[in-house]
Amino acid sequence: MLLLKDQWLLAQGEEIDGAQFGDPDCILVNPMSIEGDNLTDWLPFSDSKETVVRSSDILTFVEPSRDILSKYYSSKIIEPEEFESLGINGLVENVRSQFHELTGYELDE
Repeated sequence: MLLLKDQWLLAQGEEIDGAQFGDPDCILVNPMSIEGDNLTDWLPFSDSKETVVRSSDILTFVEPSRDILSKYYSSKIIEPEEFESLGINGLVENVRSQFHELTGYELDE
């Protein structure tokens, strides 16, 4: 969870290696705006769910609560391309991983 200017966002983040000073150096994947207890799509006008930002524009990072994480993962739609590339085993592993992140418990195989 991060504060970007005056908005709290929840997103997966990736660093852009080799970015020049002042250029965008962080990729936000599936960013959601946090408004009270609700999450809304931060890029509602775009089919792409990735955007780049400058890390210097991010004011702070904090670990989100389990409630917010649960809402984030339950609202995430798996795109058809993602489903095909994951296959059934990858999809099951993805669900196991997300469950572990949210609860701290491991699912048996």
